[in-house]
Amino acid sequence: MKEKDRVKKIISEITGHSDSEVIDFTYNRNGPRCFIKVVLGGNSPDYNIDLERITEVTKQVKRNQEFEEIVPEDYHLEISSPGADYPMKTKRDFTRNQGRKIRLKHDNLDVKTPITGKLVEIDDEGIYLLVAEEKIFFSYDEIKFGKVIF
Repeated sequence: MKEKDRVKKIISEITGHSDSEVIDFTYNRNGPRCFIKVVLGGNSPDYNIDLERITEVTKQVKRNQEFEEIVPEDYHLEISSPGADYPMKTKRDFTRNQGRKIRLKHDNLDVKTPITGKLVEIDDEGIYLLVAEEKIFFSYDEIKFGKVIF
């Protein structure tokens, strides 16, 4: 198993015991230096996670013996939650932002990209945006990402 995969597995196991999950994971190693970024969400549909849980997971990762053996001494570990500006890609991402105005980048050739509208409906196949009184469907396959507009 690759170093990156082993580190992700360790972190995923730790988060599983703390009622949270890894939403995004980045592992970059350049010689003796290593940068690890983890975005955590809670297990609730809206990903809510508090700072206490993030701090707890961070401490557990840093104290994990296998983690210490894998990563080099010169590493930077960043564990955070998905903020309001976190890019939406999955049904769960869109669900937590239903009713909000979003900007969507997509691959639907019949509709301009990016497009801005109100996220009015989500189902298993995709999302519906309300744009100038017109409801437009986008399947998850054609969505690159969406961002909430404030």
